[in-house]
Amino acid sequence: MRTITSCVSSVTKNRLVYDFGITLGSNIALTISGALTGILAARLLGPEQRGMLAAVFAWVAILGAVSQMGITQALTFHVAQKLDSASQLLTSALVIILSQSICIFVMGYILVKILLPGNCSLGDLILVYLLSIPLASVTSYVFSVALGLGRYLEFNFLRILLTNVPFLGVLTSSLLQVNNVSTLIMLILLFYIISAICSIVIAQSRFHLSAPSNIHYRRLISYGLRSWLGDLSSVANARIDQFVLALYVPNLQLGYYAVAMSYSNLLSPISQAFSIVLFPHIATNPDHANNDIRLVSLANMGMSLVGFFLLAILDGYCIPALFGPGYEPALQLTRVLLVANMLSGFSSVLGHGLRGMGKPGIVSVAQILGLFTVIAGMTVFVPRSGIVGGTWAVLLGYGVSALCLIATIGFWKRISYEKP
Repeated sequence: MRTITSCVSSVTKNRLVYDFGITLGSNIALTISGALTGILAARLLGPEQRGMLAAVFAWVAILGAVSQMGITQALTFHVAQKLDSASQLLTSALVIILSQSICIFVMGYILVKILLPGNCSLGDLILVYLLSIPLASVTSYVFSVALGLGRYLEFNFLRILLTNVPFLGVLTSSLLQVNNVSTLIMLILLFYIISAICSIVIAQSRFHLSAPSNIHYRRLISYGLRSWLGDLSSVANARIDQFVLALYVPNLQLGYYAVAMSYSNLLSPISQAFSIVLFPHIATNPDHANNDIRLVSLANMGMSLVGFFLLAILDGYCIPALFGPGYEPALQLTRVLLVANMLSGFSSVLGHGLRGMGKPGIVSVAQILGLFTVIAGMTVFVPRSGIVGGTWAVLLGYGVSALCLIATIGFWKRISYEKP
């Protein structure tokens, strides 16, 4: 009995376990709010407008990933190393994103006019929603600094605030009984502005913002560019499916796919929590990195398998009950997407461990290979099989990324830690 008590005491005192517990709780809360967002949006807008909203989110997510240049990971890594001033790093990052905003607006305009020439309503919504990129970046940069400093309360508060912006917009629209996607997007942008203001206030009070410097620009961009392709391809892997489907299938079909994806995302909190905590932990404690990554990956896989079986058993009851009987066609997609989500989570844990070891380039290669696989699969499968083919393309792409990372990290080999 004394042995069991001592083991429990040891686990509860372990900082990694404590931080994981806080972050997992936050992720569960975020997943619940994300599920509520999907449910409210589906019931409020109907399948066709829900599909349009999914397309807008997908386009802006990919363009936002292009503009980030891996700065969020660079902030967390350098702050965790305690080699630079957190306040100067944050200010430098904010200057970078402001200078990039003009470029991303121009790029978005050109791509919309080229790829969506016959869908002016969708193109206009995408261009308006591009305003969310710099606004969301402010909050994400501040919570990246908090993560690097190990301030998990501030980190999780800001992350919850940012992630709940779409939920707050959908909830407000539902309360006002406004079932128009254009008005909904404007409400979401309003909450992004509020989130950015709150983040600046917290940053000033907690980190005391100071003037940026050239050396911080160089360090952020140096690490960020190595991580950027992986970060870009990771977001693209998560959104490229809806991006491509918007080009091939009607909004109604995309609405079904978005609901199936929302349901499969209920599996995400476990791997996200492991990934978030593992990154700064490895960066600050590199001596046992290989063993820590192996143990966390196995724990994540075990917990994810339990979640997968529960969600797979309940999908036939949950989707009609939660989203409405009009979304029953989504049932044919959910189980494939659940497997894909589980593989994506496994890759995320391995990738964050490698980033913490100063090796973001390895992650970039694996993610790019997965992205190209998804694009190739979409090109082949979607014209023939529609949204069903899209789910198999996503599964294939996530599987390729996972296999590449497993082969790279090699649980039986030690990977050296790279100092900045």
